[in-house]
Amino acid sequence: MLTRFSLLMAATIFSQEALAATSAENRKDQAVQLMVGSYGYSVGLLVRDDKIVELGYSGLDVDAQEEGEINHDEDRWSQTLFIHARHFHGNSFNTTYGLSWEDSGFGRDPYHRSERSMAFLDLALGNQWSWRFFTLGADWLGVGIPVFERVRVREDGSATDDGRRANVATREWQGVEVRYLKLYAGLAF
Repeated sequence: MLTRFSLLMAATIFSQEALAATSAENRKDQAVQLMVGSYGYSVGLLVRDDKIVELGYSGLDVDAQEEGEINHDEDRWSQTLFIHARHFHGNSFNTTYGLSWEDSGFGRDPYHRSERSMAFLDLALGNQWSWRFFTLGADWLGVGIPVFERVRVREDGSATDDGRRANVATREWQGVEVRYLKLYAGLAF
């Protein structure tokens, strides 16, 4: 039953009529893209035939008890928000540029933790193929250029904003992050 349904869906998505048009032609009939991928979730709005503006989010929250590692009693978390513009140079090839903000950290409790906030200028090269109601893509190579970083370490016995001290450091330009192969798929309307 599931195999028949999968074949029916594949036949609908990749029908001869849908494959006859190029990705560029298919994007002309789309206004919104809802995507999920190796980076998280995003909503893309087509502002022109050759440009998509994406708003996205990714998050990770790992409890020490769930991880199952010995000698690992610290929770870890990470959240990223981004706004990107994807500009198409032809049928499917595109460049992506934009900004992202990442908050991450680890610690046992609010008084024993390390937190980091970073802002990046993001650049990437990729391809995105579009069919009638479906899109599939990959950013093959990208870079994240840090423009701001703030590290905050809280330790027991020192005062912070709530009566305990925190060690705070603000730094700029700590090095470029190279990002490989970000895959995504989604629905297009």
